[in-house]
Amino acid sequence: MLGLVPGWNDEMIQNATTDAIMVAGMNCLMEKLGVVEAEMFLAMIRENTFDYTEWRRDNLWQGMSIDEIFQLAAEREKERMQELEVRSLARRLECRCKVQSGRAVTP
Repeated sequence: MLGLVPGWNDEMIQNATTDAIMVAGMNCLMEKLGVVEAEMFLAMIRENTFDYTEWRRDNLWQGMSIDEIFQLAAEREKERMQELEVRSLARRLECRCKVQSGRAVTP
């Protein structure tokens, strides 16, 4: 989920309420599609004229084998884990810097 909501970190996403997720989702839709198109997208879903599962199957990974999809997912997970490790290291370094400067630190 990392990167799906600008400004959100993994902890925020994991602890998000339904309302927060709905607000973030709507913001993403409006940012990417614009207000009118976002509303049209939601109307299609409400009216059951849009089958996301079918669309995803037919469009998102069109022409890819299951092995290629698996490889893509594995690569993205590896990148996500590396990004989390970098963020964790950055937080630890920031805490060490604060301790060395004599400021209070909250991990």
